[in-house]
Amino acid sequence: MSLLKKKSSLLEEREPLTTKSAVIEEQREQTREYQKQQRAKYADYWKAEKSVIDGIGGNELNDYIVEHVANMADNRCGIHSMKINPYELAIIKKAMEIEGSRSSRELFINYCKSIVKGNTKSNDDK
Repeated sequence: MSLLKKKSSLLEEREPLTTKSAVIEEQREQTREYQKQQRAKYADYWKAEKSVIDGIGGNELNDYIVEHVANMADNRCGIHSMKINPYELAIIKKAMEIEGSRSSRELFINYCKSIVKGNTKSNDDK
């Protein structure tokens, strides 16, 4: 009598082994799919608002800004992409330090707001 089981003639099917890289790749795929869904979700709204903004200027643009101030925290779809060199990075970093901004986006938005507030006349009226 043996303590070892005899090999069965039927081979048991086993799940394939998963590696760490396979798990990471699966997580990346899930993340990409989620990001794709989020972009699609806000793309129509973004396109509609962009077409409105593209069609107006001057005082109408000022009115739009005032009327939509509550939307300033809306999700961002992104049209601005900056490629900068190390010197420009240093300039931006120093400006963030001086202004106390937490990000270059915040610095840029605050700068644009200061321009809009300081410019009561539209360029179209000149």
